[in-house]
Amino acid sequence: APRMLIIASMFLSSILLLPIVSQAASLAGNSNTYLQSRESTDGNKLLPIYEYLDFNVQDLGKETISVHFGGWLGYDLQDDSFGNDKKKGSDLQYGYVSYRAKERSAVVNLGRVMVFEGVAAERIDGVYARTDIKGGFGISAFGGAPVETGIDLPGNSTIYGARLSHQNPGLYTVGLSYLKEDKNSSTFREEEGLDLWVRPVNKVELMGKSSYNAETSGWMEHAYYLML
Repeated sequence: APRMLIIASMFLSSILLLPIVSQAASLAGNSNTYLQSRESTDGNKLLPIYEYLDFNVQDLGKETISVHFGGWLGYDLQDDSFGNDKKKGSDLQYGYVSYRAKERSAVVNLGRVMVFEGVAAERIDGVYARTDIKGGFGISAFGGAPVETGIDLPGNSTIYGARLSHQNPGLYTVGLSYLKEDKNSSTFREEEGLDLWVRPVNKVELMGKSSYNAETSGWMEHAYYLML
């Protein structure tokens, strides 16, 4: 909850500064309300209501800075839907400031960000950055604290990783990635991986990835899909 308030305050501050920063800035938002009725395994009648909010401010500064915010609030009108005898729940799904350069598709996101890079499919409080480099190569990196929602993993955690890729637009993309998570200064996760997307002919695509567990010295997954 404190993190959600901090990022929400940052978002509101950005809105207040819009007339000063850029006359061309645009604000867009979306609100969705859901009411559910269901019965739990122990026979309790549940009637939770959810409110999902998504907002973004585009074209701040010189059309390179934007602010993004998304999360939900929930309340059960009858019983305790949110575990541990709680009638209320909330989650800040993402909330970050983004900088995008016009050259080399460079981007830097700071805040609560989602990272999908090779072996990494994470939500972190930290920073994510990527850019294209010469010869069809691209590089990305991220680091911060993992967002652990709804699970009890005591201790201080840090997570970081990177991905190096090479692509021929419209033909293939191949990437090598690495991820490491430390908890209380000890290794908690360490993974490496290869990801692939190939389009040899029109309407034929092969995509997938292989993940390796450096902690156990064994393969975790090989998942590849052929699409026609």
